[in-house]
Amino acid sequence: MIVTALLLGYAVLASRWLVGALEGAAWTGRAPRVAIAGWICLAGSLLCAVVFAGIAPLVPLVLFPPGPTPFPAGPDRLLLGLRHGGGPPGQAMLVLGLLVSIAVTLRIVLGCAVAWYRARRQRDQHEEIVRVVGRRLDGAGPAVVVVDHCDAAAYCLPGRGTRIVVTSAALRTLTDGQLHAVLAHERAHLRGRHHLLATFAQALEALLPRLGAFATVRTEILRLLELLADDAAARTADRLDLAEAVFALASAPRTTPLPARMPGAALAAAQSAAAQRVKRLLTPRPPLGPGPTASALLAIAATALAPVALLLGPALIAMCTAYCTSVSTLMDLLTNT
Repeated sequence: MIVTALLLGYAVLASRWLVGALEGAAWTGRAPRVAIAGWICLAGSLLCAVVFAGIAPLVPLVLFPPGPTPFPAGPDRLLLGLRHGGGPPGQAMLVLGLLVSIAVTLRIVLGCAVAWYRARRQRDQHEEIVRVVGRRLDGAGPAVVVVDHCDAAAYCLPGRGTRIVVTSAALRTLTDGQLHAVLAHERAHLRGRHHLLATFAQALEALLPRLGAFATVRTEILRLLELLADDAAARTADRLDLAEAVFALASAPRTTPLPARMPGAALAAAQSAAAQRVKRLLTPRPPLGPGPTASALLAIAATALAPVALLLGPALIAMCTAYCTSVSTLMDLLTNT
């Protein structure tokens, strides 16, 4: 039960302190890819801590069950651990914890699968509408489609269709250079398959809507994906054009909805943190150096492994202690003989 309490305590502290520390870290804008890895590992660490809390009392019994030998072989370790759970109350608690962990795991897996299916269905439906009402943009390739609409917008539809949608109002708002920068931004989203991370982040928030940590994870991952696409677009387009395009699309008035609701995993050029992105494009800072990057990666790895260490640490220590005791006893017997 001590390990369970430690895991739940870690989940509470991580959801508050670690989430707040990473959200307020100034280096994330200089290394968005590393920061995205940090948010993914932090979210996974929180989920693992909750799942591991239910099975923590069972782990020492599985790895080191009571019996004539501390290291039994065969597939019966789990049943043997449950059988020696300290009487009916202890056995009931072990079974309850195991069932809770299984239920939480299934909810996470099914929730992510449902979110992926819904996002894909929305994209397919939207792509079908765009295919009917849209027209190709001359000189931009077959993947760029123009939709007549009074709101200025540009976004990508990843998946089987793989289209970039630009409204007619956006064409009137943007110059040729700005349009080129916006298209480079959306192509970066498509190349990086950023919609997969966006769908994952949205699924986490939908699974635990009352837990503010996962809402922060979603917001930050979407923001960092935009920064990644900005960096990729800035390699082939003018940074000033891209900054002006982001500002123009973000500040354009919104009068009526688009022909169909934009899919949740569609990534728009001015979707989030427009003011921060414009400032970052106009006053670029150098990328994070090797030393700070290595430190950030070590911190991310420690965060990812913390629940595993809390879960397996006491059991492994008990196994090592028992092994050393057995070896010492055997050596004493051989010496006396």
